[in-house]
Amino acid sequence: MIGAAYAPGFQNLNKWEWIPDLIEFDAYPGHTTLSTSWHVIQLLSGTRISENLPITYDGVWGPAFFVAGRNAVTGSHIAKIAVYNATAPMDFDMSFDGVGPGAVANLTYIVAPMNASNPIGGNVVETHTSMVRAMHNGSFIFELPEYSVAVLEIGAAYAGPGHNYGNPNYRRGWKGFKSWGKKNSHEGWDTR
Repeated sequence: MIGAAYAPGFQNLNKWEWIPDLIEFDAYPGHTTLSTSWHVIQLLSGTRISENLPITYDGVWGPAFFVAGRNAVTGSHIAKIAVYNATAPMDFDMSFDGVGPGAVANLTYIVAPMNASNPIGGNVVETHTSMVRAMHNGSFIFELPEYSVAVLEIGAAYAGPGHNYGNPNYRRGWKGFKSWGKKNSHEGWDTR
């Protein structure tokens, strides 16, 4: 276990078998280098999704990939987004069921040049944070640059109770469980 975790995690700058690893180091602390992957892991692990949620996205699928969910402990709604293989910044217009107009979200994204690696003791990864306010229809509109990874988090105070999120039978639009259909009074939603 120790070797399996150590080998891809740490690289001694004086002797190594492969590169890159998450953290490079030697005896001088100023040489410690955190890889671009380390920064991605740090950003994405800072918010936990305990259940997937329906989300509406008006945009181009393809170079942008994301997952949306809710943290059952904090009550926040979260979207994790990666803009991969784009040729220009991408516009986003997304909304969550139960999140209304005027809701405030924290948007944090990191970006680095294509095929970038951090120099010894340096960092090419840029971190950007901003507040995004939901429009009159409850949607969040923002832009992400190419080669970026982002987290959009709406705190519990703005997320609202949702639409019976505790029961997966009633989650409209969540394809992982059931599709939207007409209400069947005996068995929940009929998806025929």
